[in-house]
Amino acid sequence: MAQALSHMDQCNRDLRSVMQRFEKTTTRLARRVDGGALVVDAVRDVTGLVRLQELSEAEKAFEVARHRARVAIFALAVEQGTNLSEMGRALGISRQLASRLGAEAAGLQPT
Repeated sequence: MAQALSHMDQCNRDLRSVMQRFEKTTTRLARRVDGGALVVDAVRDVTGLVRLQELSEAEKAFEVARHRARVAIFALAVEQGTNLSEMGRALGISRQLASRLGAEAAGLQPT
């Protein structure tokens, strides 16, 4: 579980870095357009900092890491005897999602 959480933390840092660069990009884009530049020219001028694809990839990597961390948390909780409903309430997620995560975690458990 610690490894999954550590990986999620790294993906979170990566995503924040991309989002900060994206914020600078959109601020520069807005300034250029407000200053009278054509949108297409402004986009060409400012997209060097971050491209939308890079933002999408960072978001996806974080979501995958977050899901894996949740599954690892559920696997450990089940191993420790915690029921799925209780774990779902602790995380503030629906019973349905808790059930899906529990089922996925059960698939990771050695038999």
